[in-house]
Amino acid sequence: MKNKLFKDLLLSIKQMGEEIMKKKKCKKKCKDCKCKASIPYKNIQKAFKEEDKWRKTHPFLTKLKDIWWWIRYGIVNKIKSIPLEIRSFIQRGNRGWSNRDVWGLDYYLAKTIEKSIICLKENKNGFPNDLTEGKWIDILNTISDTFYFAKECSKGDLYLIRDIKKRKKWQKSLDETDKEINYNSYIRCMNNAEIKTYDLGWKNFRKYFFNLWD
Repeated sequence: MKNKLFKDLLLSIKQMGEEIMKKKKCKKKCKDCKCKASIPYKNIQKAFKEEDKWRKTHPFLTKLKDIWWWIRYGIVNKIKSIPLEIRSFIQRGNRGWSNRDVWGLDYYLAKTIEKSIICLKENKNGFPNDLTEGKWIDILNTISDTFYFAKECSKGDLYLIRDIKKRKKWQKSLDETDKEINYNSYIRCMNNAEIKTYDLGWKNFRKYFFNLWD
């Protein structure tokens, strides 16, 4: 067992070294060389299958590869992003949003409204005069649910397709892709009940917008 692990370790180090040397030799001229980066996958599903097969047959090397990636890229990228994180933090404190948030403003607004509505519900001291407390909580729940769905759609984890035939066709395509690459992506289409809640939440958000205070 120890000998096998040692051999796997040596093989992993050798493969990492070969990849580094290929990248150094390549110098972004992948069309003119035979490095791994110059071989395009015509079928992305085939690429996923091959990667999944390799990771299953080489669990030890997979761990080393993941650790190597984190050391080579993860830590470096994290350090490089520190100035941007600090600037974004200061901008949010000064004006409530940062330049970085505008890159995905739909996601940022949906996430912010969802969380703030939940906070309002949990820390409320009153409710509109024409409603009971229980009814007001139900309304706030529909609003927070709506912006949760909006957030997930912005991330690409949910799809809002109202036409039932198109929705079934798209969901079938998603399921087939997951099956072919042997991966559960959790990406799906919203069902009828979720779409109904989504629409109701938008209606309540518009109707009770000026009641969203405490």
